[in-house]
Amino acid sequence: MRRLVVLTALVAVTIAACTSGGGDSGADSTPAVETEADFDQYLAEAAAVPLADSDAAEPPVLPTSAGGASGYTRYVFREFEGQVLTSLVEGPLGRQVRCQDVELPCSYEDLKELHESDDEIPEELGLDADELATLVGELDQTRAVIERYADVNDACADGYFSDRTQSPNMGSHFTKYSLIADGEFDPGEPEILIYAAAGGVEPTPEIVGQCKNGQWDGGEMEIVAAAYIVLTGQVGDDHPEGYTGEIDNWHVHYNLCRGIGRDSIVTEEECEARGGRWAGTLGWMMHAWVAPGYDNQLGVFSMWNPTVWPISDPEVIKGERTATISDAAPGAALASIENFSFGDVEVEAGNAVTWANSDSVAHTVTAGSASSPLDVFDSGVFAPGESFEVTFDEPGEYEFFCTLHPDMSGTVIVE
Repeated sequence: MRRLVVLTALVAVTIAACTSGGGDSGADSTPAVETEADFDQYLAEAAAVPLADSDAAEPPVLPTSAGGASGYTRYVFREFEGQVLTSLVEGPLGRQVRCQDVELPCSYEDLKELHESDDEIPEELGLDADELATLVGELDQTRAVIERYADVNDACADGYFSDRTQSPNMGSHFTKYSLIADGEFDPGEPEILIYAAAGGVEPTPEIVGQCKNGQWDGGEMEIVAAAYIVLTGQVGDDHPEGYTGEIDNWHVHYNLCRGIGRDSIVTEEECEARGGRWAGTLGWMMHAWVAPGYDNQLGVFSMWNPTVWPISDPEVIKGERTATISDAAPGAALASIENFSFGDVEVEAGNAVTWANSDSVAHTVTAGSASSPLDVFDSGVFAPGESFEVTFDEPGEYEFFCTLHPDMSGTVIVE
């Protein structure tokens, strides 16, 4: 990991830098890129950064800092007892098409309404009219499946088995293992059905039961979604084809412990000690939120649904799923770089901002703007999984950008 700590005063800037190999320190700030030769040097450094060799793979250089947000970023890294573990890989390498903005027509019902109207399709969806029509038709097939299995007993009778775990804002996965064997995606044959405790109530062990002899032995459940899984051993490590378009970002879990009430990211040894079932990795997975009453304003293919227990504001889901740094000081901020974009960051004076590179390529965090870089702070090139930290002592607004991708910019607001 590279972690640069920058103490920003009104005039002077002091930098202490360290690397995973032990580190060194200096008293001068890293110069910003100002000339074409500087830029060429950064490009050469970026080209030398080792990257994942497939869509499903972890980054070659594993990080030593948590970062990312499950369901929102390419990579998610979480800490467990001083170790940093890869939690999730989502979407293909490079820039992804994500439709998770509540202002966009990204839910199943919104997409249907858009298709049936004469409204212009937002460019963020990456769909033309014909592709939208095909996508809606495929989702209609999935809705038909959902309606067929509205009664959880019908799912049990047809060979689906519960994982006996209801994840917050997601539900309980019922898997039909015989459908996984063919390794194919069919919108009308989901390998997984997702149920949740009826009425939006908190699930209990008595509610989240199991299918026994084709009958459900738990409490009242409602179907909320379908889900799909194709094993990497069947389709390979490249992002699989699924629904029409590119907003169906499949994901792969790593270091997942199940069967202990809720999923956890721990080591295999810890999972076994807790009596859970550990999976080093699973196949490609994706949700499709098409059930009546559970239309998902975070997007039909989002990992999370705020209408599923616990009922939540869509705007807060991301913050709840953002990884945290265990030794971060109170008031420090973690900002994940996601899908070639920065977000603005708010922090109180005297606290640090840590940028975690959750993308699949290298970036920089450089003070100023592409047209006017400043010699205040500059991360240099840092790889997927690495982080860059700056402590801001003085209130104000501090612009920053990525030298390698100048369209990426943001502002730190220090209060």
